[in-house]
Amino acid sequence: YLGERECSIQRRHQKLLEEAPSTAIDEETRKRMGEAAVRACKAVGYYSAGTVEFLLDKDGNFYFMEMNTRIGVRVDTHIYQGYTVPPYYDSLVAKLICWGRDREEARIRTARALDEFVIEGIKTTIPFQKRVVVSDLFKSGDLSTSFIERLEKNEKSIGVDKSE
Repeated sequence: YLGERECSIQRRHQKLLEEAPSTAIDEETRKRMGEAAVRACKAVGYYSAGTVEFLLDKDGNFYFMEMNTRIGVRVDTHIYQGYTVPPYYDSLVAKLICWGRDREEARIRTARALDEFVIEGIKTTIPFQKRVVVSDLFKSGDLSTSFIERLEKNEKSIGVDKSE
């Protein structure tokens, strides 16, 4: 197996931010999760690229959720000047991928890239993504599916301006 992606930061069950490696699991859990994914593939005779998804509870136990028989990678090249983004599908128009020698370097590069990322004519999640990656909550690696609610509660308590 190739490793994992942390996909907890979601809105309406759509992933908004993914990172690897996950800050939510230790090396032992990472190893057990990878081995479980390989066993699941072997059990059904699957020998190709794919994604096995797990849910992790607060005690560090993980549970099989689903398997996607494809890599979670796509290249969207259909956007052009004047294009109308339809409301019926995932409204992804671009992906920003950043890396670093460690999580902090990747986080800093992501924040800088978001500062320089320009998409005009439509509302995007760029300002929200920036708030996420510069937040103390994200820096701490304390990620879960309740991340957005916790971030907004924290921002409200300290008076963060979200008017970008």
